[in-house]
Amino acid sequence: MNTYVGAGAGVGADGQSNSNNTAVGKDALLDITTGGYNTTIGIYSGASITTGEQNVLVGNSAGYLSTAVSETTIVGAAACLGIMTAAADGTVAVGRFALKTLTSGIGNVAIGSGSLKTDTSGDWATAVGTLALSKQNNATGKNTAVGYHAGAGITTGYLNTIVGSNAANAVTSGTGNVVVGARALGAADGGESDNIVLGTDTMASVNNDMSDGNIAIGLDTLIGGTGGIIDNIAIGRN
Repeated sequence: MNTYVGAGAGVGADGQSNSNNTAVGKDALLDITTGGYNTTIGIYSGASITTGEQNVLVGNSAGYLSTAVSETTIVGAAACLGIMTAAADGTVAVGRFALKTLTSGIGNVAIGSGSLKTDTSGDWATAVGTLALSKQNNATGKNTAVGYHAGAGITTGYLNTIVGSNAANAVTSGTGNVVVGARALGAADGGESDNIVLGTDTMASVNNDMSDGNIAIGLDTLIGGTGGIIDNIAIGRN
């Protein structure tokens, strides 16, 4: 049994074999054919889904262009507007423009307005916070960023773990960094890699692509600058 509320909601269901769909809003689940167990709320939410199943889509145009994706949870206006393939099954996107352009990326979680908004095919990324990992767009992915603008500048970098408001927010191609603390590694804007940075403003002024392999623990520790620093260990405040 299906429940459709709104002009055009579930129109594609006429004469098709599907069941247990719920769509509320103008053109919600507009093109549904055989997909079942979908729940969509909002104008154009899930409008192009035909065979996709067990999706939860809430928000104006949430999941609007996808046809066959399944088991997603998408909440937010214009979240997941890309044409998602079955590879993107299980995607979680919460927030306006979250994972906006995703197509084939696997196992991604984006919570926060604009988080992971430019990624199309990256895999296994987790972004929590407004604009977290908002510029990531590579086939590797595997970054984790938690905090406002955390990892916001990463484009091709991968295997980074970043926690804290504006932490590593300008790094672009760096890999293998572990950064925990507000504004930590905040000025680095290139390929700085393999650093372990723990503390507020730790390595905050480091800005040189050669600055790799450092361990810095403590408030303002190894604050750095434009010169390269390599394989240092610094523990303690300032």
